[in-house]
Amino acid sequence: MIKGKKILVVHCSDSDYKTHDDISVIRKWHVEERNFVDVGYHFFIKKDGTIQKGRKLKVNGAHCRGINSKSWGVCLSGKSNSFTQAQMKALEQLTIQLSDRIRLVDQHSAFDAKKPFCAGLNDNQVKYLNNLVNVA
Repeated sequence: MIKGKKILVVHCSDSDYKTHDDISVIRKWHVEERNFVDVGYHFFIKKDGTIQKGRKLKVNGAHCRGINSKSWGVCLSGKSNSFTQAQMKALEQLTIQLSDRIRLVDQHSAFDAKKPFCAGLNDNQVKYLNNLVNVA
């Protein structure tokens, strides 16, 4: 690993309910149901492309067992393959914004065989995001 650089791990919330399209809902699930100290993700991207902040970047996440200390988590609202163009544009912008501090972008399924559909990005989308890291 490039010293100090993180992996950006992309997740999906696995819910398309409009009432779940906010980090406050995910925070409630994580704190009340999983006994986390805060929401496990560093960012949440709503259906309209709004990027909401979760944990501070200097605080380890609770989103991907085994690599939380080496990664930042971003969660896309919705089920895999149901993301909006606005969400994908926001993910692109977030990747560019963080590009000098990340070395790799990949989805949760790449690190956890028990989550084969999280986040649901295709290979071309993952490659595109990684090209933004490599050129920025």
